[in-house]
Amino acid sequence: PWGAKAQLPLLVPLQARMLRDLAVASGAPAPVTQQELGIAVVPEVGAALGAGALARTLVRRLPRSRLVDGAVAGGVTLALAAAARSLR
Repeated sequence: PWGAKAQLPLLVPLQARMLRDLAVASGAPAPVTQQELGIAVVPEVGAALGAGALARTLVRRLPRSRLVDGAVAGGVTLALAAAARSLR
């Protein structure tokens, strides 16, 4: 019953939070106010949404199974983290 679209609202905030945490751990200033947080997470949310769109395109071309879906989601999350580390 859970399709790829149903997982998007769950993965995007988690991936964006991971990217923000990596940025803060790398020395970026931690946002203090809600407005600063909103401005700071725009790149992370955009990256997570873009990666999610690419992942959905890839999953549609592969045989459907929960294992494949999970492997693609995990791989994309790992790729986001690796890209964030290399850009900092």
